[in-house]
Amino acid sequence: MKIATKLISRPKQLTKVANKAIYIDFEGLGTPTGSDEAPDPSLLGVVFSDSYTAFLHDEDMHHAARGRATNRQRLARAARRVGLEAALVEVLAQAEREDRYVVHYSKHEKEMISQALGADHPLYERFLRRHLDAKSVLKNASGNGLIQRPEKHRLVNYASILEPGYVPHRLNGKAADKINTIKGQPRADRAQKHLAELLDYNLEDCLLMRRCLLETARVIRGRG
Repeated sequence: MKIATKLISRPKQLTKVANKAIYIDFEGLGTPTGSDEAPDPSLLGVVFSDSYTAFLHDEDMHHAARGRATNRQRLARAARRVGLEAALVEVLAQAEREDRYVVHYSKHEKEMISQALGADHPLYERFLRRHLDAKSVLKNASGNGLIQRPEKHRLVNYASILEPGYVPHRLNGKAADKINTIKGQPRADRAQKHLAELLDYNLEDCLLMRRCLLETARVIRGRG
C-alpha cells in the first residue's frame, strides 16, 4: 500500500505524521524554455515544529543576508550559507534520528535532489526512504471524494478549499522574479529586503503544507 493511500485511510496517523514531519521547499529560477533541467536551487527552506531555517545555496543569497537593513538580525537567525548536499545531510540525519518524514510538495524537490546528487547517490537513496509528497496525499484524498477536488492540484488551490478565505502570498508564482531581483542588486542592504520577502514566502509554503495535511486529516475524521 502506497504511503499516501495508507495515510488517508488512517487520519489519526496522518495527523501524527503531519505534526511531526520536517517540511522542505526549494526556491530557484525554474527550468529555462527549451531546457530539460533547471539550474540548481538558490535556497532550501526547512520547517519542523516552530523552527525555520533557510539554507542559502549561492553567493548572491548569502550576500543579501549580510546587509545592514532592519531584517538583518532575523535573517541571521534563519539563513545559513550551506550547500545543498550539506543541507540534506543535516535534514536527513534529523529525520532518521527522530523518526520524522521529510515532506515536500510535488515531484519538484525529488527531481532537484536527484539532479544535483545523482539518482545513485547514497544521500538520495536515504531521501527516498524518508520523503512524503504532500501533493500525493491531497490528490489521493480528493480523488477518493474525501475532500473537495480542485481544478488544479496546486498547493494554493487545496488551501483555498481547506482554508476558506485563504489569500495566497503576494510572491505566489513570482519567486523566480524575486530571485532575479536579488541577483541583480549589487548592494546587500537593498537586496536584503527582497531576500526577507522571499523567505517569508518560502516559510509560508512550508507551513501551508502542514496546515493542508492537518485539515485534510480533520475532515476525513469528521466523515468517519
